Amino acid sequence: MAATPTATMIMGHTKWDPNVCGNTTDNGRQNCGNKTKMLCGGCKLLGKSHWSVHEKDCKADLRTEDALPDFCWDGGAPTDYIFPGAKHIDYPQLWGTSRAVDVLKLQDNEGQQFSEDLMVFFASCNDRDVLKTVNSLSANYQGTLTCLINHESSDVALRNLLILLVATTQDSALAAEVIVHLWYSVFLTRSMIDAMKTSILPLLDANLDFVSREFSEAHRSAGNYYTKWHWQRPAGVNCDIKFGLPWDDLTRLKKLLTTELNKADAVNRRADMIFHPEIHDAKQLCFHNQQPDWRSSVERYEYIGVLSPFGACVKAFDVVNPMMFRPLDTSFIYNQDGFAAPLDGWSIQDLMAFPSGGPRHDLHGQLYFFLRAEVEKFCARIKQGPKIEFIVTRTGACDPHFTHKVVGACYDRIYISKWAMEPYHPANWSAPRSWGLPRMLDEYGQLLKPRSVNPHATLIATFEQYHEKERKTALTKRERQQIMPKLRSYDYVRPASLETPQGLAFKTAIYFAGLLLAPFDELFDEYNAKHHFEAEAAFRGLEMKQQNTIVDKWPARFTKAPGEEGAKKVFRQKLAENAKYEERVVEFKRSDPTTGPQRRSI
Repeated sequence: MAATPTATMIMGHTKWDPNVCGNTTDNGRQNCGNKTKMLCGGCKLLGKSHWSVHEKDCKADLRTEDALPDFCWDGGAPTDYIFPGAKHIDYPQLWGTSRAVDVLKLQDNEGQQFSEDLMVFFASCNDRDVLKTVNSLSANYQGTLTCLINHESSDVALRNLLILLVATTQDSALAAEVIVHLWYSVFLTRSMIDAMKTSILPLLDANLDFVSREFSEAHRSAGNYYTKWHWQRPAGVNCDIKFGLPWDDLTRLKKLLTTELNKADAVNRRADMIFHPEIHDAKQLCFHNQQPDWRSSVERYEYIGVLSPFGACVKAFDVVNPMMFRPLDTSFIYNQDGFAAPLDGWSIQDLMAFPSGGPRHDLHGQLYFFLRAEVEKFCARIKQGPKIEFIVTRTGACDPHFTHKVVGACYDRIYISKWAMEPYHPANWSAPRSWGLPRMLDEYGQLLKPRSVNPHATLIATFEQYHEKERKTALTKRERQQIMPKLRSYDYVRPASLETPQGLAFKTAIYFAGLLLAPFDELFDEYNAKHHFEAEAAFRGLEMKQQNTIVDKWPARFTKAPGEEGAKKVFRQKLAENAKYEERVVEFKRSDPTTGPQRRSI
């Protein structure tokens, strides 16, 4: 066994200490304190000390290769996981599952030395994309980057604003620590809450005093969805922030920061969701798809709700994160479904490659240090890097008033994640959740800069679940038969009987594994042909790129061939990701080099 550093929590920051045991006592609330220099050979997560405490984690049943979901032993099949009584609650996607992307990719488009002003429109996406895009900018970039960040959910829009305000008002290292936990932890430390109150509440008070509710609503009704509010740029910060959120949203943010929720109630509300008996089978299937050495890290997060290395003490995290819960009239609820996980949207391969210095089997520890490094880089970049202007808005991406009145500029990139699918309510165009391809191209395609200004201006759209619209199942019987020989090369060997617990586990395992190898390219081609992508784009002066130059066509697909070096390892890693393997990214550009934005009538 080799020496390994373990994590010690100090004043809200985490540092590696190679000599301190990473085990904790009192359900993770206190550090062990024993000295150790050896990595436990069983779990490869912690220093081997204080064995009586560590043994229950190290020898847990879920860490064994032959651990099976409960329903396999019961002789049944996984149940449907629909929450009774919860289907009418519209839970926002606080994290989402789409892979974080850099929507500029200057080195493959305008060029790494490009230094003209850039306009990017994040129509309805996760703040991961903003972080990755800003971090990708060259240090030599001399232009101004303008990012319009919109989301229809007030929960996500307020978090977008809060993250930017924390990033600009705190030291970069401290801001990174606060933002990571604000983003992914259910509980925060008292010092984190106090820091946000000190720096952000005066700003909210100034704006609520400066702008009345009536003025705010009149301003938005007139089509002015964003204005520069009463925000004083801190010294040493090289970015500007505009936010056009409704008056009620700012009032709500102030209330969230000043009203402390009961921790015991928060624990119970979250447990009601993530440990709901009707998703028990499905959650166990998720664990079964993970490598055994990763399961302890994932399980630990589910129980303590704090994103941290496996050996970190979380005693100081005793204040409820207000961004994780939604207030009701007399109570509050956990603001996500039971399957949401911090790993959603991040590549496990990227996490495994990150040089954290800690044990690679500590999946959430890797994620924590990866995120903290990325967020700290982001905070430093917006303070001392190129000139950046952020505009935070909250309105439906399919709201015609938004595209008609708000966006008067032309953009180099428009990212409209998932809004190009057919509308959920085609008979009600007044408030659709998505528009469908023709109207999406009508509204957003005309906002791209003309080719004479920037030939690389691109509209980026993602498509999911198109296979469900073309057929009832993702894989036909014939396709499953074609995939089985490939699965054998990844150690999926059919047991002698499919009626044993091992046989039932095998049947469910090959379903998920088969999705990694499913012919989604053929299914999307069917969808493309049915909805006439190229013709619809050409009719509007656009063309569909044959080769994407910004985002991979298939961000989450498994691409290695059977027998290729490292294929088995990457296959298992991909299987553990809660990713949309069918997600297809389509890029559109202007086809006419002379025309600029031309709005079509509704």
